[in-house]
Amino acid sequence: MEPIGIAMGAREVGTELHGILAEFTKDVPLGSWPPDAMALIRSIAEDRLAPMLANAEWRAFHWPRIERCLTAFLAFEQARRHQLTAIHVETYGRLGVQLADGSTFQLTGTADRIEHRIDGTYALLDFKSGSIPTNKVIAAGFAPQMPLEALMIERGAFGCAKAPADVSEAVHVGVFAGDEFKIAPIDGKERSLAQLLAEHEKGLLELLNQFRQPETAYVPRPFPQFIHAFNSYDHLSRMKEWSAGSEGGEA
Repeated sequence: MEPIGIAMGAREVGTELHGILAEFTKDVPLGSWPPDAMALIRSIAEDRLAPMLANAEWRAFHWPRIERCLTAFLAFEQARRHQLTAIHVETYGRLGVQLADGSTFQLTGTADRIEHRIDGTYALLDFKSGSIPTNKVIAAGFAPQMPLEALMIERGAFGCAKAPADVSEAVHVGVFAGDEFKIAPIDGKERSLAQLLAEHEKGLLELLNQFRQPETAYVPRPFPQFIHAFNSYDHLSRMKEWSAGSEGGEA
């Protein structure tokens, strides 16, 4: 467990940024755009980030970056809205996945934003306050969140889209990556989005069926180059203990 009174940092800012963008989107429905949009979103941000803004040092160094992020988001939002008939934010979904042994695995997730486009298709947006996975990493299966969420949309798992739905666009939006507002669509240079979703569905089924086998080992770090410095299961695998004596120090 983290210590009591730990200082709020990048993770907390990222969580609040998601909340700020979601709250603004809910407060400003399609078909309207307030002339004081910047004042409105700034007010939402100041309310949500009040504990951090109380720190003069944090306000001096980080608040200007937040304001630039919000300005860029408003431009992005205003330019995008004319293509849409509905926006759904922070939407929870559940999809039952049938496995080879007859059991059902429940794939669940919360989508940052699902857009219903005027052409009848859907777009999936995921806001990132940190690094954005590259298309190469996504295609290799090491960042499956967006493809699996898009698959869930197509199967009607989120409720806002009836199956069969067509996801025509999946985009990572970097809102606090350095000082830039970055838009990174999952492109189809090597394969179409539909092919990518089919590959991820196949990979998911293979993985789940593998783990239904009693002899399958739960390896704590199967691909070390694609993990963070710490993950949620290190304490269960006693990683620090078994790696401390390995050649070259900790793994």
